[in-house]
Amino acid sequence: MDPDVTVDLAGVVDDDAAESLCSIVRRLLDAGIDPVTVDALAAAVDLGLVGALARAQVVARRSGRTIEVRGDERLVVLVELVGLTEVVQVTVVPSDEEGR
Repeated sequence: MDPDVTVDLAGVVDDDAAESLCSIVRRLLDAGIDPVTVDALAAAVDLGLVGALARAQVVARRSGRTIEVRGDERLVVLVELVGLTEVVQVTVVPSDEEGR
């Protein structure tokens, strides 16, 4: 059984962060880590994040695999809005506010 690895994203995800994410995903998959989970809960939900996740998914698919993305409802809505639901599939993680 392969170990699970989570890559955490935080703040604004710019082009440099997107390139770093793709590089990390590529190295982890090449090392046999599967699945790779990307936790986007602490990242700014914007087009930069969606683009980075889509690019990382393309990297994974070139290896015949996919990444798992954890995020909130706002990310799901934005992914749907830009029409990338077939590329970036987000597992919704309830916010801390629901537990209060």
